[in-house]
Amino acid sequence: MTAGKAKTTPTNSPLCLATLRTDGFVSLRAGVKGGELTTKHFVIDGDRLLLNLAGQPRGSARVELLNEDGRPIPGYSLNDCESLTTDRIDHSVRWKNRKLLTHLRGKIVQARIQLANADLYSIRCDSN
Repeated sequence: MTAGKAKTTPTNSPLCLATLRTDGFVSLRAGVKGGELTTKHFVIDGDRLLLNLAGQPRGSARVELLNEDGRPIPGYSLNDCESLTTDRIDHSVRWKNRKLLTHLRGKIVQARIQLANADLYSIRCDSN
């Protein structure tokens, strides 16, 4: 310690600050080889499907919506999905010819999500 100035380090500082990503307490992490998950059934109660996603370099995510029988809903397949590649808490999932989920509102679906080199924190519907 020098006269008049205290030297502080993370081990002896009297005050520390921790920050937590919004909805970021826990995540599902996929490495470079990637992975896939399928959600439980849920009801579409909004116009958009939002992902809280932390994409690493060359990371990506795509979403496919499945009907109650587990089959892809036409227009909402993995091949139709625009790849999400950046770190955002509110990625709006978009498909080639589908931007909104308005006509699926009230329907029971599942989401199949493919991840590669990314962390998925949450998935939710939102009206905007």
